[in-house]
Amino acid sequence: MLIGIDYSLTCPCICLYTNVMVCFRFLTDTKKYQNNYNMNQFMIEGVSHKEWKHPIERYQNIAGQILGFEPRLWHNVTNINIEDYSMGSKGKVFHIAENTAILKAGLYNSNKSYNTIPPTVLKKFATGKGNAKKEGMYEAWLKDTGVDLKKLFDYEGEKCPSPISDIVDAYYLAKMDKPK
Repeated sequence: MLIGIDYSLTCPCICLYTNVMVCFRFLTDTKKYQNNYNMNQFMIEGVSHKEWKHPIERYQNIAGQILGFEPRLWHNVTNINIEDYSMGSKGKVFHIAENTAILKAGLYNSNKSYNTIPPTVLKKFATGKGNAKKEGMYEAWLKDTGVDLKKLFDYEGEKCPSPISDIVDAYYLAKMDKPK
């Protein structure tokens, strides 16, 4: 089983990629996305963030909700890919790093190794272009899977917002199967 994790503070997403099924969990504060979606071999679960009173509690909650997804499958994990930091990150970069450190510590404490994949490498793998935009990643997803996430989430815009872009990124991170 392969795992891809598109990690963030607002809409982290994990993809468990097996021979039979592709399972996703993403966290969101948007009520309309907090649901279970099943179609063909895809199972997508949108859950709410847990309440928190301290930033470290927030980071622990996020990591726990991601790492706690489908625990019965974790013993079959052969590869874990996490999207690495982008070179042009702006905003709360230290908060993002602290959040990600909690996830990586959880993996380490569970004796799970992981690879970090630069965003440009992920984009090149999915689309053939290292500078692809979110919309290009989504077009690659549509071609690969035939699953119209915009329709599923009742989104009509041209852009590719969260959780759609997070699901797409987690999917391609799982599919990369980069050797350790």
